[in-house]
Amino acid sequence: IQGNQIVRQWVGTHGRGGTNSNTAMSFFADVDEDDKLELVAGNTIYERDGTELWRQTSVSDGFPAVADFDGDGKPEVVLTGSNRVDILEGATGAPELSVALPDSGGGPPTVADFDGDGKPEIGVAQKNVYVMTKPNYTTNTIDIVWSAPNHDLSSNVTGSSVFDFDGDGKAEVIYADECFLWVYDGTTGAVLLAELTTSFTGTENALVADVDGDGHAEIVMVSNGADPSGSGWKCDVAPWNQPDPTMNRKAWVKPQGAAAYRGITVFGDRESSWVGTRTIWSQHSYYVTNICDSRDSACNAPQTYGLIPTAAKRNWELGWLNNFRQNVQDSGLFNAPDAVLTLNVLCTTPVSFEVRVQNQGLSGLPAGVNVGVFDASGNQVASGVTTKELLPGQTELLVVTATDGSLSAKDTYVARVIIDPQNRTFNECREDNNESEPAAGHCGPS
Repeated sequence: IQGNQIVRQWVGTHGRGGTNSNTAMSFFADVDEDDKLELVAGNTIYERDGTELWRQTSVSDGFPAVADFDGDGKPEVVLTGSNRVDILEGATGAPELSVALPDSGGGPPTVADFDGDGKPEIGVAQKNVYVMTKPNYTTNTIDIVWSAPNHDLSSNVTGSSVFDFDGDGKAEVIYADECFLWVYDGTTGAVLLAELTTSFTGTENALVADVDGDGHAEIVMVSNGADPSGSGWKCDVAPWNQPDPTMNRKAWVKPQGAAAYRGITVFGDRESSWVGTRTIWSQHSYYVTNICDSRDSACNAPQTYGLIPTAAKRNWELGWLNNFRQNVQDSGLFNAPDAVLTLNVLCTTPVSFEVRVQNQGLSGLPAGVNVGVFDASGNQVASGVTTKELLPGQTELLVVTATDGSLSAKDTYVARVIIDPQNRTFNECREDNNESEPAAGHCGPS
């Protein structure tokens, strides 16, 4: 910047960070760990003065991301596009792993722990499938773990993002193609959500942020509503215009009173059970340490909200990160509510119970938590429901009465969170602590 002008300093002559000049997705990162940022531009890394740190001619230019895939604490550059995934050593560009993908195209990569094994995997959108791949340095391969059907005939290079909605340590995929917004299970590729859209795609991607500041994540999707006539793709044809229960997909139908879906749409969970995250997403090639949030530890001081640091922390060195195009909250991936119960048996007739419901998680626990009290034989003898949202650390006391007046307070009971797997109202970071310790009333002689 010179005065009030932005002056071009140099023009790179090789890699752009995309499959053509219109789809370049370059970004800055310190790939050689010399405490200076380089421009990561596909198969070429440029120093700040425009000279090349390295160029790898054995692979095509492609969409880049940076992460530590082999666990040595050093960054690798992953490239996608042209039906391939290639991993190169960050400091030198030396090829490490590669795989041919099952379909044509390949959009900008996402990097996250998809399956909860503590290691980063790579997600890529192609023409007819979304693919999750796992680097395997034991066999020196990149394994294709799953692929899920999509509909991206127009560009074949659509972007995507990842987010751990339920705080279980396994990231889900958020991806919008021409006809649907998909949320895929990170471990299996099963469809968790399919919402309707219309887009003649480029490299756009749906993203996740806490856009309304309510402490819970939302999905942001863009639909350009472009007319597909004559382009070779349609949404209102089989099989997309028929529901597919096996894929958890509804039928594509036109929006009421319009020819196509258009604009920006924000989706939130009706029960506010999605975990919290940052309220910021700064760029297509998003990684957390490249922009500061005053509420987390992603940046060195001063952690001014929205500041782009001149010397960013190395995302791949932080245990709670080592990801790309994944938003997170504060200093961890696992911020979710955690309902924990304690039980006190009252010496009344009929028997009554005090059940304390405490949220020991790191995100709000919504109202409506169903609690049951059970006898030693496993029979439910009383029930109650929480009436208010519990912020982390807060407790609600429920007093419930046994439905059977003949029960004795001297017997042993437990309280348990009751979860209907077909109609979940919230997700927890732990589900192995949903039962109280056994309790009996300390009553005098009857």
